[in-house]
Amino acid sequence: MRFSSCDMISHWMAQGYLGFDDDDSPLELKGFEYFQCLEARCFFQDFEYKYEHLICKIHDLVHDFALFLTRGELMTLEIFKGNESSTMNRERTLRHLTVVVEKGLCFPEFIPNAEKLRSVVVYSNSSDDCAAISEKAMCNLFNQARRLRLVEMVGYGGSTIPEEIRNLLHLRYLDLGVSRNLKRLPKALFRLYNLEHLYLNYCYNLERLPDEIGNLVNLKLLQTPGCNKLACYPKEVVRLTRLTQLLGLIVRIDRDNPEEFSIGDLAKLNKLLVLSMKIVGNKINVGEAKRVKLQNLQEVKILVDGDIAEGEHVILESLNMSSVPRYRFQTDYNMDDGFNESRNEW
Repeated sequence: MRFSSCDMISHWMAQGYLGFDDDDSPLELKGFEYFQCLEARCFFQDFEYKYEHLICKIHDLVHDFALFLTRGELMTLEIFKGNESSTMNRERTLRHLTVVVEKGLCFPEFIPNAEKLRSVVVYSNSSDDCAAISEKAMCNLFNQARRLRLVEMVGYGGSTIPEEIRNLLHLRYLDLGVSRNLKRLPKALFRLYNLEHLYLNYCYNLERLPDEIGNLVNLKLLQTPGCNKLACYPKEVVRLTRLTQLLGLIVRIDRDNPEEFSIGDLAKLNKLLVLSMKIVGNKINVGEAKRVKLQNLQEVKILVDGDIAEGEHVILESLNMSSVPRYRFQTDYNMDDGFNESRNEW
């Protein structure tokens, strides 16, 4: 299986393999240094850059040896026609589960011996299809596997997330990308105070982010590109002061709105390294814009939505972003193009 270096680092962080965060050495940087060290020792192979992300796979010998060392703790379950009801797991030491679902079939409603699971990754074996995961199956899993730190369920089929997600007090990483039916997020999700990574990419029918999102004070990464029904970000996002990557942000640029995230609010997210945002309104509130001083920002993408009179240079100068090393400025409605297509390299 191929993976990106940033995905692997995010998984390491979720499992606690990189230790604790501190201001002098962020976990993202520490993870990248570890990755480079393993790369230098030939643990990885078949490197390529795709959408400016480093993609590779684990060396075959390293992979086989890791499986030998962790036998009983790792399992890959393939759901295909003919084995839907087969015995899935008898190992009580299972920690990490990957489920591959054939097109047209569903994630099982019950996973035996799931009590000690630390991670669950679900995907379809068809490139043009998403894994079918019912709300009942997700509910059962959250009741069983309360020690989960990482949940990756791209293509979840329900219109909302079960309230049972409140059981996952240790959860640090949640990926619900391409969940086309997802319309709302439960308040229980925003009581998971350890959550650090939240991916909602291409949840086309997601209608809003609730104000309670401000409770996720440990969140470092939030992605919502492709959530076309989102009209605004709530003001409470200003409380997410540990964010280093924020993709798909919607910003009101013409006034300070008491309910919507406005341009001056960016000043409080001063740890941002990577930012993509859509700015709405018909002119820049210069006073608010001048508050923005994101000194750590390395990459920014700005999409103009509306008839803003000012040009690219004026907007960048107003936002104090003209010195950002990498930026992309767009006036067409396409948040998904460019260097931030899916995951970001650290």
